[in-house]
Amino acid sequence: MPSLYFDVASPYAYLALERADAAFGEEVAWPADWPANSLGPMRAVVCALRRPGDAGPAFARALCGRGFARGEDVATDASIAAAAVEAGLDPAAVAAHRAVLG
Repeated sequence: MPSLYFDVASPYAYLALERADAAFGEEVAWPADWPANSLGPMRAVVCALRRPGDAGPAFARALCGRGFARGEDVATDASIAAAAVEAGLDPAAVAAHRAVLG
């Protein structure tokens, strides 16, 4: 299976993950603080991807969408927690695992 290496602060990754620009007619909403410091969010993504099941990819898509479809700052704890809930993950568990990597 091929691997996709990405960063949640990259609009190109968002477009590749969602194919939203042309395929779905969605506009990219550039976050006000772009480019974001994506170290914390990417630690959360790594933690989510290490969990069994499909929640990891869903979390990554949700976090990218919060950044580039909603214009949110993905580096905030609130955005990370909301993306975790959207992907069916426990936000407290994601935060705890993210802290271990930090």
